[in-house]
Amino acid sequence: MRKFNFNHLLCCILAFGFALSGIRAAHAAVDPFQRYIVIYNELPITIYPAITAVESEQGAACGTSGLNRRIIVNAGTLGAGIPSRETVTVKLPKLKHCWYTAVRVYLFTVDLTKFEAKIPANQRTVADHVNWSPPLCTTGATGACWSGTAAAQYPVDAPAQLYEYTVISQDPTTGAAFPDPNNPNGVPLADIDVSYVDELYLPVASNVDDGGATPYMGTILPYDKFNTQTKAFLALTTENKPIWSEYAAYTAANWPHNVFNDLGSPQTDHVVGKDIVGDVRIIPPNALPPLSALYDPPYTGPRQCIDVPECSNLAGNCCPTDNGTILACCDKPLPYLTSNTTKTTSLLSRLRLPRALGNPAVGNPAVDNPSVDALVASWTTWVRSDPCAHLAAITTWPSGLALDKQLFCDMFESTVRSVWNSFKDSPNVRNPNGTVTPGCISFTGAAKDRCTVDSIIAFKSNDKGLLNEQVQALLRNVPYGTFSETRWSFDKFILFWAPYGSPFNLFPYSRLVHNPIDGVDAPGAYSFSIDDKFGNFGSRGSGIVLDIGGSTHLLNHDPYDLWEQFRVSFGPGWDHATVCGLPFAIPMNLGNASPVSFWMNGKPQSTCNIALYKDAGETQYAKLQVSEASKTVTDTYTGQTQTVTELAYDPSSCNSNLNAICSGSRLVFTAVPQPVPGDMDPDAGESYVSLSDADKPLVTLVVPAVAP
Repeated sequence: MRKFNFNHLLCCILAFGFALSGIRAAHAAVDPFQRYIVIYNELPITIYPAITAVESEQGAACGTSGLNRRIIVNAGTLGAGIPSRETVTVKLPKLKHCWYTAVRVYLFTVDLTKFEAKIPANQRTVADHVNWSPPLCTTGATGACWSGTAAAQYPVDAPAQLYEYTVISQDPTTGAAFPDPNNPNGVPLADIDVSYVDELYLPVASNVDDGGATPYMGTILPYDKFNTQTKAFLALTTENKPIWSEYAAYTAANWPHNVFNDLGSPQTDHVVGKDIVGDVRIIPPNALPPLSALYDPPYTGPRQCIDVPECSNLAGNCCPTDNGTILACCDKPLPYLTSNTTKTTSLLSRLRLPRALGNPAVGNPAVDNPSVDALVASWTTWVRSDPCAHLAAITTWPSGLALDKQLFCDMFESTVRSVWNSFKDSPNVRNPNGTVTPGCISFTGAAKDRCTVDSIIAFKSNDKGLLNEQVQALLRNVPYGTFSETRWSFDKFILFWAPYGSPFNLFPYSRLVHNPIDGVDAPGAYSFSIDDKFGNFGSRGSGIVLDIGGSTHLLNHDPYDLWEQFRVSFGPGWDHATVCGLPFAIPMNLGNASPVSFWMNGKPQSTCNIALYKDAGETQYAKLQVSEASKTVTDTYTGQTQTVTELAYDPSSCNSNLNAICSGSRLVFTAVPQPVPGDMDPDAGESYVSLSDADKPLVTLVVPAVAP
């Protein structure tokens, strides 16, 4: 489970100085530390949410046993889930605060009660019979939503979509999180994250409940369009090999044989996320692949023992026997976790191999997955050959006559080789339990290549250094350039540009997540572990809004865009302000910029009114109005024309009883500041690096200081 790094997050949210007691949000809580989640279901099917958290990660007050705490969510009655077009508000218990840190929300598409009855006992929720006050849910009977614990997480290929959040209390004097997330001396903050890292299953969009000040994360595609895009992706091939795999229990062949096919939703593809080559969801680089407990593939071979060579000395039926057992000598298909996985040796030979192929002398696993082979081949092409020596053979490029193809290719190849060399000899790692996980240094040949690609794609690091930046760039189809070079990885117009068959597309899954044309158009979502630039966002607020399968109930219908962050910044001397209808307390020690939004409680606004007050009594003031405007610009890296949005200001709207505040020379609009040398943080507010200074959109209004 990924834990949120609030040191990273605070750089983005310290300036959001909303006074929560005055926010006119759709579901504002009387107690700002009564956290809540509002879940709307716009899918044509019922969903069954389960809010889960590891007890030992929530603080000592919750417990240290390591159990999984769960809240099972239902609308109205026990076991109902949330039917189509219905909604539920869940109030998180403040006592023990067991659902606050790195919380996973599973959105099931099958009857959860019946599903739990079919999975191992240690994964089932055992009710704790706590009568929470106030009740967990505001809809229906008191016991409709209930809490419990489980010893283990749900199966990794369970029919559910993952959503994550963390809530804290921020110390207004330091910007750090208080140890107690309900410390009333702080300000409640929520970090939200639509996680498509492990799988892609349902369309999910989310706002922090702040009245519409912040954009949405995730995707607002309707259910049918979302499924069309994932089906098309799974049908793609390259050199007659599938480009990607899905969880095997969801394929047409295995659907009739899984444990949940009759529990709710129709067959829905479940696309495996980043772990196409590693971890626990696809073939690990040098170990036997994991199995699924959710389906049992049928045996289609001969039944009589005499017809099976390994059993020919036995009489009667062997496959299965009369009591339904498949004897070990029969080569029955195994329930591999992911599709396209097949045995390359007989079952008997496979059973003789050690369970953990950690010893390089053992050789390659006795299984194969052509989608993994294709992925590895796309990386090794750049490592062991020189595609840039034959530019004419490369048919796909970022569009634009100004593109320097040779420079782009050479820098891409250099980035690939630098990253490859950083991982190919990774050391063995000794685990806390004494076992050793072999690093890539332990392997040779194809096993080493798989290990290297697995390590790159599954890379997890809080370090914002060079390697982190290089990996992100490659997974977004661009080379990495330093501050003295062409900075392709910060050019928003070409990220995820490469078609699925392009040699520059080394991670097709990220395009599926982010691309609006042939993907699911989720610009604010995680597609790999360090995809923070797009997937991680936080804001001051007590509640979280989830809209599953649409956008009807979102408070702000604009998608999250790192580059398009409108702000108003205040110089010293101002006491407080109102920005776009929301009150703003100016915390000069933490930052003095408020977001500017053109949405209010789900309704678009043509303008944003800003009122600044020098004193608490509001006797001295300056009032003005801003709007947004579009303009056409040229991306100097490619020569393409693009449309950007910026803030616009009508001087006639300004009204002030303070000298010269409304003067055009005093109110200044600026573009996003340029990154400074040595700043490797991709979320620190980079400018539109590929635009000329004249073309950079104006996104910040700077209001001057006033004398005491």
